[in-house]
Amino acid sequence: MKPWSTSRAVRRLAGTHHAPSDLPPVLASKMCGWVSDALKIYIVRNYPIERAKLDTAMESAEHTVKSEPPAPRPTPAESAHKLVEKLSAAGQLKAGFLLRVLHQGQIDLFDLAFAKLLACP
Repeated sequence: MKPWSTSRAVRRLAGTHHAPSDLPPVLASKMCGWVSDALKIYIVRNYPIERAKLDTAMESAEHTVKSEPPAPRPTPAESAHKLVEKLSAAGQLKAGFLLRVLHQGQIDLFDLAFAKLLACP
């Protein structure tokens, strides 16, 4: 593929966002290659870095991307259930709590609290 056609493909795809499951594996692999090539060119042109170090870093990143995803997360701890129940019973389970736990990266706690607010099992 010619460099100019690769950069056009990258620009065309930059505006679209797909969940990984939406993409066929062959296309996802090609996209990773396009991004890797474009990123290498950008870094080499704009930053003083040795090509060997960049290649090593990119290979490591590519390996990480292509490796198996992590195992599913375990179910939330009993303490999280108790906290959500206690806040709900006291009338303190509100949007502010949801935003705070989401901002802190406590996705399981967010899921439990949001489900409780929606009265989902």
